[in-house]
Amino acid sequence: MRISHLFSSTLVALLISGCAPKSIPQQLATKSPPQSIVEIAFDDHLTVAVDVNDFRQVTGSYYDELERERGFLWEAENGFTDLGSLGGDRTSPFAINNKGQIVGMANTAQGHTRAFLWSAEEGMKELGTLGGDSNRAHDINNQGQVVGESYLGNGRYHAFFYSPDTGMQDLGALQNMDSTAEMILESGKVLGSHISLDAQEFFFIWDPKTGRQDLSLEDRFADFQPDSLTETGELMGYSTLHGAPMLFAPNGRPYNLGPLQEYGAGSVIAKLPDGTYLAKVNEVSDIDSSFFRFSQTMPPTPIPLQGHELSAIKEHNALGDILLSARDSEGKFVSLLVRVKLNPSAAGK
Repeated sequence: MRISHLFSSTLVALLISGCAPKSIPQQLATKSPPQSIVEIAFDDHLTVAVDVNDFRQVTGSYYDELERERGFLWEAENGFTDLGSLGGDRTSPFAINNKGQIVGMANTAQGHTRAFLWSAEEGMKELGTLGGDSNRAHDINNQGQVVGESYLGNGRYHAFFYSPDTGMQDLGALQNMDSTAEMILESGKVLGSHISLDAQEFFFIWDPKTGRQDLSLEDRFADFQPDSLTETGELMGYSTLHGAPMLFAPNGRPYNLGPLQEYGAGSVIAKLPDGTYLAKVNEVSDIDSSFFRFSQTMPPTPIPLQGHELSAIKEHNALGDILLSARDSEGKFVSLLVRVKLNPSAAGK
């Protein structure tokens, strides 16, 4: 999942419920969608989709007539469902799991920002805080475990891990720093960052069994900023020193990305189920960037968008769907759900 840095982004994280996660329907896993590119748009409103699960359910935000941010769940069969609010004028989802639970942040009637969990059965509820008035949730796994950051009673904020069974846990921070947790895997491992007063970031991995590992303090990761982490331990991101895409194997050694680095600055963003990777290169800003798919045996291949200009990759699922932001031929920003062809023999790598 894409990293959203603490209180600097406009969207939030997923939801939680007690029901068991679904398995991917066989007909969905084997049958191609009726079209390879689907535009996610709520009437003529600006619509920003941020996450997609393995059932092609999409969550994100749209802006109503009064320019208030509203959260939504989108399904191909049922269209848009408004997520409601916590009493305020802003609801910003960040993630959705395979149960259809959504997490993010929403304003209360008192003007505080609170992490929420939404489900079709129970609607929207708060997750609580670590003692402060505001927090937000960034990600959720299929176990209903949520991560994000929460203000403390002293004005600082720390990364948190939330479990339906044990509630919210403070993951701590390096001395004189704040911290945020941006991604959680099915194993419960968490990818997060410490943030200094001058906005420098130092990433960590937290494991519910072994605790926090502050990898930025190790020489091999000193100039590396991650965007994603896999269950097998691969780290994807970019070099803060050279701006080049970087990819680390589970043993901590960097991969040779070969021709990908010839395209210029950028980042390795995600790994698809067939073992191929998504990368953003020639990055000047999120606008007018180029995105490629590659592997150790597959040269960098541009993602075809049929007349759209890619802006940012948001998320992907196990079916080969990529959720992204783009501009159409008229310059309008749109959210697209794009199906890419996976290599069946390599799936699951």
